[in-house]
Amino acid sequence: MCIMTKRCNNVTNQRLPLFHSELRRFERKIERVPFCTCWFWVGALGARGYGATAGYEQLAHRASWRFHFGPIPKGMQVLHRCDIPSCVNPLHLFLGTQADNMRDKVSKGRQARGPTHAAAIMNGRGAHA
Repeated sequence: MCIMTKRCNNVTNQRLPLFHSELRRFERKIERVPFCTCWFWVGALGARGYGATAGYEQLAHRASWRFHFGPIPKGMQVLHRCDIPSCVNPLHLFLGTQADNMRDKVSKGRQARGPTHAAAIMNGRGAHA
């Protein structure tokens, strides 16, 4: 069964036309890139490169999760398998806690160290945290 068919079945009949118009508007802001399988958000981007929906109401990858899988449970974050902030491909997204996000960051070598760390102190001989 298609993910969208399953998702549409979870939306009440009254909300269905609104859901489809929101989804169409959302999909107009996506560029699918076949060679890397990412779906790049071409709408507004925040300072860290994450896509943002109209009026920065929500981050685009979180909106993608909601469209394809339903509500995001309280306390959960939507994380990227591909580590590309502007990607909204639902197959590249997964749910996790803040602790999961930090473990994922460290395991992929994205944890700042040395002079790139925000707490680094420059002392003329280099940096230390």
